[in-house]
Amino acid sequence: MSVDEQSRHRLFTRLEEVLGAEEATTLMDHLPPVGWADVATKRDLDQLAVATKRDLDHLEERFTASFEAFQTRIDARFDGMEARFDAVDAKFETQEHKLMAAFRSEMIAQTRTMIFALVGTVVSLVALVFAVIGIS
Repeated sequence: MSVDEQSRHRLFTRLEEVLGAEEATTLMDHLPPVGWADVATKRDLDQLAVATKRDLDHLEERFTASFEAFQTRIDARFDGMEARFDAVDAKFETQEHKLMAAFRSEMIAQTRTMIFALVGTVVSLVALVFAVIGIS
């Protein structure tokens, strides 16, 4: 049997006749606004608390596993990026050595050219000086 407002009102009216208005109001205030089947008991709340804790624990386990898997993927990506950076660093180092070798060889060639030019100039000047001294 479902308790509705009409049946609650009839009960209140009858209680008012038997007990009086104040006592009827006090008694009605202690009754639940719905049927007793809809009222939760302490045991119902305890079972709900246990079920909620179990659900939260399960959710925490899933979240932890998911987060650890995500962290593993991120670590693997960072390891891959680190390996790529190491390869790029090695390429830069190789290019640096190649450039230094090219600069060194060019500097040697330029120095050799300058020395031969200076020696040629000095020899020419000495010959010119001897020619001028020899003519006079």
